[in-house]
Amino acid sequence: MKPVRPVVVITFADGIEGAHLQLLKDEKTVLENTLWDLHTKELIEVYKEESLSRQELIDLLPRFQHNRIVIFHYAGHAGSTGIHTEGGEARAEGLAALLGQEKALQLVVLNGCSTIEQVKGLKEKGVKAVIATSSKVSDEVAKNFAAIFYKQLAKGYALKPAFDYAIASIQTEKPIKSNVVPMRSIEIDEGEPDDIPWDLYYHEDHKEILEWKLPSPAGPKEKIDPDIYKDPEELQSLSFAEKKEHLLKVLDNDIDRIIPDLDTLLTAESSKR
Repeated sequence: MKPVRPVVVITFADGIEGAHLQLLKDEKTVLENTLWDLHTKELIEVYKEESLSRQELIDLLPRFQHNRIVIFHYAGHAGSTGIHTEGGEARAEGLAALLGQEKALQLVVLNGCSTIEQVKGLKEKGVKAVIATSSKVSDEVAKNFAAIFYKQLAKGYALKPAFDYAIASIQTEKPIKSNVVPMRSIEIDEGEPDDIPWDLYYHEDHKEILEWKLPSPAGPKEKIDPDIYKDPEELQSLSFAEKKEHLLKVLDNDIDRIIPDLDTLLTAESSKR
């Protein structure tokens, strides 16, 4: 009998007239590609709703037996009172009540504008951790944040380090003003976006959630083997083949620390052109 796989649910909704979010599709593709390796190795199951409606939201959660959902991710227009779905708003009280019934749920990500007011209700329903926003957020920056955060999770990093890395990466970008790019808001006037609108909120009774990880075949290496490092004089005495073998050992041992996430950096750089 196969073990029960945890489920990562990724949902998206656009559909507000005059406020099309053209990068939602890119966010969906990036998240699917990032989590696909874990999915194909049957470590997790990825389930997506590309155009989430209220009825699909209601029908979605009971679909997975044994309380398997560990992450619920929403990307689209949002605000203090709820999230936008195809055909109208799903109110925050109902969303919290639905998600609170998922006993395996570890994290809710509300990747839209000004979702901080929804955190209290989610925590009261027993949700352990929520990533929410304090202000408007642009479509582009929201997509970039999600891409970086989930890549770190997929590598085997714990929730808090993955979140911190994503925030640090976003801090390298130039702030975007709301009058030049689409924002993921429901309300008409929410002021200017904060430079870093996201924060990680967790239930006081579940501080261990900060160390929670997705199942992974091999997490990031934490211990460095000092025996593989050679002094310069010793390196000079090696043949070319021996130097190549030594370099590969060093990279394999320490790649997570000495090589940045080039794919993320290149993606962010190309989006600016």
